Amino acid sequence: MIDLLVVGAHPDDAELGAGGLVRLALERDLRVGIVCLTRGEQGARGTAEERSAEARAAAARLGVEVLRLLDLGDTRLAAEPGSLAALEQLLIELQPRHIVTHDPQDWNPDHRAAWEIVDRAWALANRASRHGDRLLHRPRLLRFAVDIRRAPRPQLLVDITSVWAHKSAALACHASQAQVLAKVEVLARYYGSLAGVEFGEGFVSPEPLVIGPDLGLL
Repeated sequence: MIDLLVVGAHPDDAELGAGGLVRLALERDLRVGIVCLTRGEQGARGTAEERSAEARAAAARLGVEVLRLLDLGDTRLAAEPGSLAALEQLLIELQPRHIVTHDPQDWNPDHRAAWEIVDRAWALANRASRHGDRLLHRPRLLRFAVDIRRAPRPQLLVDITSVWAHKSAALACHASQAQVLAKVEVLARYYGSLAGVEFGEGFVSPEPLVIGPDLGLL
């Protein structure tokens, strides 16, 4: 079972949107996994092989042991049967308690498609008629943005100041994307300012957020 699964459309998205949350979870000895739905082969820089190697290096830098690199078509990502089946089977295998992925209002079409794939695969994996006793037991869904221009006002803010160096180091592993990643600090400082801290990550939930008996979300 995975406590936290971050699903990104491209090899750097998980670290961009939730790298701080990932590191904080790992420091609490929670099991964390990252799924990249595409290999990022249509980006302006970096081959599929280079970006896959960067994703592995970034995951290792954060301390993530469960990394799955799918090949569902960069710039062609869509909630079609093959993509849904691939993620549905992963969800059944990994049994995540929490899933974090893109916001459906993101400017990037692949990011929007990633949300739809996650949402629909989550629903399919939750059906006993399909999976019997191995069905996915309704994990909490959270959404993140990777661009401040369309970032929604968050419902949940996470103070990542203590792990900012880890997030930065993981992002630095994506050397082919250096020009894009240079903007991540702006978003982190913006979310941090909303929380009254130096660096933050923001998330939106499509369902009510529930605080457990231990006063924690995870």
